[in-house]
Formats: sequence, C-alpha cells, structure tokens
Amino acid sequence: MFFVKQLLFLLFAAVSFAGCSSAPEATSPEAKPDSAAVAIADYTNAEGKLLCPVMNQPIDKKEDAVSHQDYEGKRYYFCCKMCPEKFAANPAQYAKK
Repeated sequence: MFFVKQLLFLLFAAVSFAGCSSAPEATSPEAKPDSAAVAIADYTNAEGKLLCPVMNQPIDKKEDAVSHQDYEGKRYYFCCKMCPEKFAANPAQYAKK
C-alpha cells in the first residue's frame, strides 16, 4: 500500500511540473493584444487637466484624487469621497460630459 501511495505522489508531481519547461506558444502577428495591455487614457478637460466627471472640478495631480475608476478605455479621477459612488451607479451619464 505504501508503494502505491508513493507512486501516486510521484505521478501527481510529474503531471504538475510537466508544463514548467515547455516552450512558449508562438503568437501570430495578427494576434490582438490583451485588453490589459491597452493603455488607458486619463479623462481630462480641454486644457489637458484631470477633471472629476461628477463635479467637473479640476484635479491638480493624480495623487490629489480621492480614487479613480476605469470606464470604456478612460480612467476617471474623483475630487471627493461621494463622486466614485455616484459615478459607479451610472458611469455612462458622467462619461458623456
């Protein structure tokens, strides 16, 4: 019985590590990039400054924003604590501004 347990353990270990040394799959030039690899543009006003989409308040630096959310390829930064919740409830309404 002990021999069978050892054999099963070794078999499991061999199957678990089998994929570690395999060569990466070749990708075709026509392959589309992952959505995570696509750059997200910041939501800004006409002058190129960050703008809270809910309150239309300019935000000096990304570090000054309370938080941010991504929606349809853009990153929206928020000026106060109530804005992220309002945006999340209806992002299409605020994204059209």
